Amino acid sequence: MTSECWNSRAITKALRKGVSMPPNQTQEPEAQNELPPLNNAATIALLEQWAIDDATEDPAAIARANQDLAEFKAALNANRPPDRPVFP
Repeated sequence: MTSECWNSRAITKALRKGVSMPPNQTQEPEAQNELPPLNNAATIALLEQWAIDDATEDPAAIARANQDLAEFKAALNANRPPDRPVFP
């Protein structure tokens, strides 16, 4: 973990505890387990809900989505060297 990333997490942790900690006085942790775990549950739930909302069995909609995806991949590959495409 970079020290910039740790500094921002340490500052956030200190602020949650009500401690004033200027950024220039933070120090690297001796053990990584001092940092709180990341909580991605809300983000994961939102992405799952979007997947449910966007789900369809309409063959025309699926064909349009596949065509859009193929065009998107081709556009990304257009600016790459032929021997190094993003999407082979």
